[in-house]
Amino acid sequence: MQRKKRRRTYIVKQNFQLRYIGIMVFLILAATILVGINIYYQMGRLVIENAQVSGITSFLKSVNITLGIWISFIIILIAFFGIFLSHRIAGPLKSLENSMTRVRKGDFSKYAKIRKGDEFQELIDVFNKMVIDLRQIVLEDRSIIKDIMKKVEYCSGQLNKDHLTKDEIHKLKEDLGKLTQGVKKLTTEFKL
Repeated sequence: MQRKKRRRTYIVKQNFQLRYIGIMVFLILAATILVGINIYYQMGRLVIENAQVSGITSFLKSVNITLGIWISFIIILIAFFGIFLSHRIAGPLKSLENSMTRVRKGDFSKYAKIRKGDEFQELIDVFNKMVIDLRQIVLEDRSIIKDIMKKVEYCSGQLNKDHLTKDEIHKLKEDLGKLTQGVKKLTTEFKL
């Protein structure tokens, strides 16, 4: 049974994650402030209409302190959950970025891996399929190159003979034609 991989680092793409958390905090805070101002205004109006003037000041200070504490707590809570939520996006992006770098350098041996529940699973699957297809093309090209090298060695050996019969010359022409076809087939799948 494979052990579950535990996350060790939650901030993997710092600029992206901090911007994502900042946007989340701003939007939620803006909504909270707008609702809070409305409630505060309505409650303050009712309190002023129904209370004695001397008790209002201490009551409003108490409400302000309580609101400040709650808003601070909410900001910290949003930031904390924002780190975990943004990691579900940034983690797969970082994995994909690392895999793309490996492929760019010619390493088709590893796939992009993400944890279950992370975002972009479909994108990672398409990328991994692309790596499999590229690896297959490279393997086919290597096989063609290996055959070409064998035929080149054979032709070189034949050309080193002092005399060639008509059949040997005809066979060399066929082999050179096959070499030409093999070279033409290399990477024809790519559109440049």
